[in-house]
Amino acid sequence: KKTPVKIAVMDLPAIEIKEVEYPQSVNYKDNFKVSFLLDKISASEPEEVELVLAGPRGKTWKMDKLTNSRKFVLDMESSGLQKKNDFSVKVRWKDQRGKEYTEEESFFVLVEAASFGDSLVMAFNGLVIWLENLF
Repeated sequence: KKTPVKIAVMDLPAIEIKEVEYPQSVNYKDNFKVSFLLDKISASEPEEVELVLAGPRGKTWKMDKLTNSRKFVLDMESSGLQKKNDFSVKVRWKDQRGKEYTEEESFFVLVEAASFGDSLVMAFNGLVIWLENLF
């Protein structure tokens, strides 16, 4: 006797970081926006998703699952930054079996000083950021 059997094969959960938008330079003490899209490009759902904006004034988000693509828009302040600021958007997730995956996009933002005093403060900020990264 023959009986047809349906088998559902799930793809690997996949996320891409797309549409990263940021200003290449800003004036000191100005606010600016950074935005990006976490694009779920698989049928299966990524689980235990951790999103990290690494760099000065970084942020972390955790989600149980990423069921569909999601856009993030972050309001940033330049007052605590140094002249050149390296950032990266990192996302980590797992599949149903616990295997871990990662994706990363990097960018930098230059901060322009309007005065000599602003330059001194930004140099001090650079020292503070360097010390924070030591620990």
